[in-house]
Amino acid sequence: FVRRLFICPITQDIMIDPVVAIDGHSYDREAIEQWFLNHSTSPKTNESLPSTLLIPNRALRSRITEFLEARSNVQDKDETIGLAHLSIHHAEGGGDDEEDDEE
Repeated sequence: FVRRLFICPITQDIMIDPVVAIDGHSYDREAIEQWFLNHSTSPKTNESLPSTLLIPNRALRSRITEFLEARSNVQDKDETIGLAHLSIHHAEGGGDDEEDDEE
């Protein structure tokens, strides 16, 4: 599962470049920059913001990167196990003749 902390409140997607706005909340940089083109309020609280200053949230970016890398490693292992299972199944004569012709 994805931690809510990693999700941009504007896009509802995992943040790629998290930044902290003056309201103290983290947003994906591209999303909050787009928001500020038409708004001077916080997307989370709708309160007026005195500044559009954005500060990189390096700690959050690091945690998101670690999460994505760990998830990628798990998927790679699952794919490797799945491919090994298919190879064993095929070697034991479990494959279709049609699949053999396609190789």
